Amino acid sequence: MLAQAWGYYCRSNHDSFETAGQNTDTDNTATTINIEAQLRFSFGTLGDSRSPLVGLYQSWVCGRVRFIMVDIRNTDRSPSDATDNSSKTMLGATQLEWFYSQLLMPEPMKVVISDTAWMGLLSGASGDLEDAKWWSYDTERQAIISFMQANSARVGGLVWIHGDTHGVGCATAAKNTWGGFPVYCCCAGAPKQEQQLTIPRRQPVYNNSGGDCRHYGRVNFY
Repeated sequence: MLAQAWGYYCRSNHDSFETAGQNTDTDNTATTINIEAQLRFSFGTLGDSRSPLVGLYQSWVCGRVRFIMVDIRNTDRSPSDATDNSSKTMLGATQLEWFYSQLLMPEPMKVVISDTAWMGLLSGASGDLEDAKWWSYDTERQAIISFMQANSARVGGLVWIHGDTHGVGCATAAKNTWGGFPVYCCCAGAPKQEQQLTIPRRQPVYNNSGGDCRHYGRVNFY
């Protein structure tokens, strides 16, 4: 599919796990091999100049819109169960600096593409600490929010698009209390995910239409 159709692929937990589990520490052989393999396909302008590459974070511009794809499955990422403080990182220091620079580029519209969900609280439910979710890296998430707010005039309009949550939905800027910008979830839904989408940390934003729908999201920019 990647060889035949235009598009840039966003890496997910299914690309970077070994026998220990899908959301374990990404600093492993599987992640390194996967990064190398995906270089065989199309990608935007990579932000990582190191060798070997630590992550496939990239950007591209279409008209007045800058698309910024972050790579949370990079080998700089801290383990999910590490204490959440200023030393715990989802993106890694190099990617975070690159991300900030991309947000300040002159295009008036920025679209951030990420594997995992941006919104949510660490609820303490089983599996939360093992999942590489932004709520497990809240210190860095808050730093990103503060940067966006301090530089709002240069950042311009911003939309965050993610997958991983297994459902199709959207949150208006007012619904997103983590930064105040629209968030879209564009991921396939399946019956077993119906309950997942109704737990408190995600309500009332995301909804699945029910059944084995296998719907995906598509967002157009004009």
